Amino acid sequence: MSDPTVKKVVTNEANYWDTFYAHKFTVSVPSQFCCLTAIEAPKTRPFVEFGCGNGRDSMYMASQGFPVYSGDLSGAAVANLKKNSPSNATFSVCDVSKPEHVQSLMDQARAGANASDNFNITMYNRFFMHALDEQQEYVYLEALASATK
Repeated sequence: MSDPTVKKVVTNEANYWDTFYAHKFTVSVPSQFCCLTAIEAPKTRPFVEFGCGNGRDSMYMASQGFPVYSGDLSGAAVANLKKNSPSNATFSVCDVSKPEHVQSLMDQARAGANASDNFNITMYNRFFMHALDEQQEYVYLEALASATK
């Protein structure tokens, strides 16, 4: 991501989300999709969420016993989540327009995966892709493809 225009856009987005989560940070009930995922996915399989925001779904998955690895562009959101996260949940700042951030989160999850489950992980991207522009989406998906080989 050497394009200065992309860096400016990502910086503006990070500032927006930091401001948003500094004033409107609540962890409420999980989404219906998250509840369905919790029923269908094996609880021993690491749960990875990019763009976790206020953590409503990641926190729910952790409460259901899943090992959780979640990232968000907002440092404010991640800081708030770290204050109250259970021991089976890891939250980190993750800029998906930086392949090394995507790789790092995936590496953390893979380290927690089980050989008996072929080191599989549960990928979760609810309500996230719409926030990316075309170039960010391309970089993210390429990085994710590389990290899941």
